[in-house]
Amino acid sequence: MINKAEKFEISYDFMNKVSALSHLIYEELLEDSLDSALDKITNRERLLNIVFKTNDSILLKTDLNIQEFDEWKVFTYKWAQKEEEINRLIEAKLLELKTNTTNEIATMFNNKSRHKGYDLSSLK
Repeated sequence: MINKAEKFEISYDFMNKVSALSHLIYEELLEDSLDSALDKITNRERLLNIVFKTNDSILLKTDLNIQEFDEWKVFTYKWAQKEEEINRLIEAKLLELKTNTTNEIATMFNNKSRHKGYDLSSLK
């Protein structure tokens, strides 16, 4: 059976992995590596589910004294705040990429529509 210290360590390790992956996702988005970033977002979501489950296990199924409980809550709250900041940056970059893609598609459609009249092979 896993003891209390090991549960804390496991959860802490997964939280660090989520944070590292979040920063990597943001860096890849800055480099316009959208496909790679999207793959990592899926993996990050899986890691987050593990973090949530391990934290639930720590808080609900581990004999914690009041001080340990409060310290863990404060620690996870601060971690969640940091993750929220990087999430906002990721979301803003994804929105920017979406807008750019939408504009590129609209430009291509308009250019194709303008040149349609010059296509002499479509005359009957």
